[in-house]
Amino acid sequence: MDQVDADKLREAPPREKRSILPFLRGILAGAGGALIGVGVATGDVLYGVTGIVAVAIPMTAITISNHLAERHRRQSVEAMIEEIGPAMELSSVARAVTGPGGLVLQHNQPWYRMGLPVETVPEAWATAVEGGHARQFTLPGNGRQIEVSGRSLGPRASYLLLTVREVGMPPRVDPGIFEHADLGWFEMDHDGCITALNATLASWLGRTTEEIGEGRLSIFEVFRPAEYPDAGDGRFRADLLSLEEPPFPVEVVLQTDARGGSSRGGLVIDLREIVRSVEALAESAERFGRFIDDAPVGIAALAADGTVEEANPVFAELAAGSPDPELVLGKDLHKMIDLPAEDPRPSIDFAQVLAGAEGASAELRFKATPAMTMRLFATRASRLQGTQEQPTRIVYMLDVSAQKALEEQFVQSQKMQAVGQLAGGIAHDFNNLLTAIIGFCDLLLTRHGPEDESFPDVMQIKQNANRAANLVRQLLAFSRRQTLRPKVIDIRDTLNDLSTLLRRLIGANIRLDLDHAPDLGPVRVDPSQFDQVIINLVVNARDAMREGGHIQIRTRNLSRRDLRKFPSLELPPGDYVLIDVQDNGHGIPRDVLPKIFEPFFTTKEVGAGTGLGLSTVYGIVKQTGGSIVAESEPGQGTTFRIALPRHVAGSDAEEQVIEAPEKPEASAPGHETILIVEDEDAVRNFAVRALRRQGYRVLEAPTGEEAMELINGGAERIDLLVSDVVMPSMDGPSLARAARDRLPGLKVIMISGYAEEQFRKSLDPGLDFTFLAKPFSLKQLGGLVREVLDRG
Repeated sequence: MDQVDADKLREAPPREKRSILPFLRGILAGAGGALIGVGVATGDVLYGVTGIVAVAIPMTAITISNHLAERHRRQSVEAMIEEIGPAMELSSVARAVTGPGGLVLQHNQPWYRMGLPVETVPEAWATAVEGGHARQFTLPGNGRQIEVSGRSLGPRASYLLLTVREVGMPPRVDPGIFEHADLGWFEMDHDGCITALNATLASWLGRTTEEIGEGRLSIFEVFRPAEYPDAGDGRFRADLLSLEEPPFPVEVVLQTDARGGSSRGGLVIDLREIVRSVEALAESAERFGRFIDDAPVGIAALAADGTVEEANPVFAELAAGSPDPELVLGKDLHKMIDLPAEDPRPSIDFAQVLAGAEGASAELRFKATPAMTMRLFATRASRLQGTQEQPTRIVYMLDVSAQKALEEQFVQSQKMQAVGQLAGGIAHDFNNLLTAIIGFCDLLLTRHGPEDESFPDVMQIKQNANRAANLVRQLLAFSRRQTLRPKVIDIRDTLNDLSTLLRRLIGANIRLDLDHAPDLGPVRVDPSQFDQVIINLVVNARDAMREGGHIQIRTRNLSRRDLRKFPSLELPPGDYVLIDVQDNGHGIPRDVLPKIFEPFFTTKEVGAGTGLGLSTVYGIVKQTGGSIVAESEPGQGTTFRIALPRHVAGSDAEEQVIEAPEKPEASAPGHETILIVEDEDAVRNFAVRALRRQGYRVLEAPTGEEAMELINGGAERIDLLVSDVVMPSMDGPSLARAARDRLPGLKVIMISGYAEEQFRKSLDPGLDFTFLAKPFSLKQLGGLVREVLDRG
């Protein structure tokens, strides 16, 4: 069997079960008839009596069965009449139940009020209902036209439920169907008195149906419609006046009398849940509106053409400079944005945002707020306008000005760090070269006096080498790798002492004012380097005011709390001293401002500057542990703001750095043994020749390993170790520690093209040495060697 046949079998109606009783009754009746016939034919009375009994049994059973069925049908009809009775009584339509012969068994009040028969109904009425049709008849006496309809009750067609309506009257709502519904129902007379209602409405009113059904309660005692507008179409809003609870809102649907035009009743709808839902929705909308208005980001709804339809205050403030949304509503967002003609990227990004491209965003500036950078995002949405949905865009706008500034500062800091590392590496290598140049010039000058014709040439070489050495020092200052000699100073005293020199530098047409806070804290800086910082800044201010002007230097304390007002300084929390150098010159262009601290960058004409002034200032301030920023607007002057750590007495140990003195060669020759370790051949050769000329016994080694071989050989006593710091394999500090282990009390001089601070922090605090910075002269080397050897 295939699937289709199986489905047909499943869909086939079940076979009706048949009773075996009629079959048995037929057999008994047939057998009884046969026995009666045999008895008559044979004259046997027994056969005849048996046959009669056999026939009587099924006949009696049939009679009893028919009687029971009739009784069951009658009981079913009575139960049905009893069941529909309450609903028929509440009905506003004339209804009656009739039995055999049209006998009226039960009727309601509308049947009676219409003057319909209360004993029997015409046979034609029953015939029409039994035929399943609604027919119209004329009532005798008053001639009114009625329509009779109905249905049979139960299995007996002689019991009918008749419904009579007057022709021309509007259909009436049958209250029976509302008896247990959640709707209220009522009827009233022409005077507005309620004559009937269902149990639901009575329960809402806190009254009984009998009490109200007497017609003593006016509709105005039930409803209070004054506070609500008419809903139209026979509907109005009202407050239902209950005896047991406060008034609550309902909607009344009136049923109107078509002939007189007056209301006869209606349905009542409880609006409490609807009102609560509307109020909750309104509260939610208000709450959501407050959430949008109070959001920390700009939010706006745009039409398809870019017109702003809705906006919160933040969006208005970012786009128009004021938190009033009216300033942006109805305006084209395209026309509010400052799209640079030279850079098409913002325009392309903005178009992608409005087009709904996935993950699209745009960084833009608005014409009303050009100093701020915004980032825009958008989501696709739609809104109902009339009966149609219109596409729209929900735009979110963030102020990323601070973030962009931090990004630019970070990029600038990374660039400055990279340039600083490059400058430091170049400076170190140049220091080695300059040490050899200056040193060999000194050696030449010992043999060629002023009367020698070569003397001017050698001096020219040395002077230019010294100029190169000064440039290298500036590079080291920028890269924060110079040797500082810090001291605790009072900036007020230092600036006051420096003011005389500054006034001579800037000229008579520029006024210089100093403004000091009375409680200014001390700082720990290298005084000579600090002087260089101030001189560089003041000279730059002078060059920005060729026609004269005003320079003001202000100092004040900067507490931890005050530091938050200057995020651009990028300093860790602490107490600082703030120095502002302000001028009213022509200012610095915006495209130039990020580059002013870079080495060799200058806006001056060729030959007017090296471009290392501000980079030197930057490096000195940074190496001191402070920060420097420049704030400028074209035509409004410039302010350089320097923050230096405020010194707390006893906070750190005072470092003692020994200067390499410029003093004449020692008259008495040296006699000690000195080991010189330097991987640069030219520097090592110069140092060896210079010290041997002064009478010292000099050993030399190009690496730390070879130096340790000489020390471990023990052939000679070594009094002083002069070693470069940075060397391949074994560096200077490692060599010094290993040499001290082998020769306790060995005196050490470290030489390097880098600053001492670059490596001192990583050394063992117990390692005692004297530092000599490259480039150094013959006199500086000889003088420091003699001084170290003479120490106890």
